[in-house]
Amino acid sequence: IIPVKMGNSGVPFDLSNFYKGHPIGTESFHMPYAYFIIKNEENGECYLVDTGCSLTEENVKEGREEIINELTFEDGLAQWGLKPEDIKTVFMTHLHWDHCFYMEKFTNAKFYVNKKEYEFAMDPIPLYYKSYEAPQLGITRPFEGIKMELLEGEAEIMPGVRVFETPGHSIGHQSVEIDTATGRYICCGDAIFIMD
Repeated sequence: IIPVKMGNSGVPFDLSNFYKGHPIGTESFHMPYAYFIIKNEENGECYLVDTGCSLTEENVKEGREEIINELTFEDGLAQWGLKPEDIKTVFMTHLHWDHCFYMEKFTNAKFYVNKKEYEFAMDPIPLYYKSYEAPQLGITRPFEGIKMELLEGEAEIMPGVRVFETPGHSIGHQSVEIDTATGRYICCGDAIFIMD
């Protein structure tokens, strides 16, 4: 499992935002923005968990939060000898804009998303217009026109790779559990923000 960090939030977050009981204003950090490559050592295939966030210039233009980019999406893949067309499977934890940019670049991929997440993303309530880049804002959703496989509950997508629902951050958020030689790991999207 390879984390590919695209950058950090431009504005630091106070840790009291993320867990109850943390003293307010005593510690802050810049939120990392990343996606994950899962490399199957047996057959050489690579899969993704999420597809990353948009670049700073695009964020400024559309009034999103500032992200200080370290890598472009393609550069992150290229570090591991990959191009978007090499990826056949993408697991989406959820469809907020900072997790689902560049989906259209994966011309050979099948996308797996939770059914509740997809349905809500297609018709969010006003509070979530910005998170899902709803058409009511006059912009195009990053997942517009993308065909997705809709999942419900727990599912094993391939041997050693499973998804399960972890709602809270979004109504249909799901996490990806991966069996590795050193144990099971979970790519949890935004279900858990910090190690603490």
